[in-house]
Amino acid sequence: MKLVIAGDVHFANIVKAVAPLVNALPVTTTPMTNPVFDQMGVHNERITLTGKTAHPRLIIGLKLPDFKQFLPSNDLMQTLIEIMLDSKFGELSTSYHSLQQDELLQQEPYLSVSYTRQGNYAKIMAQTDQPDEVVERLLTTLNDGEFSKPIFELQKKELIAKSFRTMDAIDNLAIEVAESRIEDEDYLLNVERLQQITYEQYVELVSAVMAQTRVTVAVLEKEQGES
Repeated sequence: MKLVIAGDVHFANIVKAVAPLVNALPVTTTPMTNPVFDQMGVHNERITLTGKTAHPRLIIGLKLPDFKQFLPSNDLMQTLIEIMLDSKFGELSTSYHSLQQDELLQQEPYLSVSYTRQGNYAKIMAQTDQPDEVVERLLTTLNDGEFSKPIFELQKKELIAKSFRTMDAIDNLAIEVAESRIEDEDYLLNVERLQQITYEQYVELVSAVMAQTRVTVAVLEKEQGES
């Protein structure tokens, strides 16, 4: 089931509209007892659903703290979290290649980070026939305190190069600047800030955010009788 909502709507109205659909799903909720999971945040749980799917699907949802506690820019903090997730679970990561080598993933994990007026969120989504093992390995990697310096440097250079290419096209630059102003951001200043951030500062900032992060794991398992 997919829900797409466009426009400026009130969260309470969304809940009211979606609640009957969600309540109709067979759901079991159990606390996560994995010690790795328990270290991640204040309130952590696992939700299991059943439905029609070729392969079990999982999502690790991260409720992130207010980015403005750490940096004056939401956009820049979002970028650093995106770099962190990509370094741990992206196609260049040792975690991804290990899971692929063990034939545990159907495809590369989907990663996303966003900030909204209702809060800041990140998610890690994957398809696997061994959801319990993959969840444990993903959470272990998420909580291992290791941050790849080569991937950070590579991603930083790519993002800065992309920004410079945008600046060469006045129409694209105008769009980026206008969109950033809507979110009370400064596109050009954020490019400069990203250039100045060191690997050590990146590790410190990302670690501080993750220390205040709440985690929820949801697994969609195949219905009994599904082949």
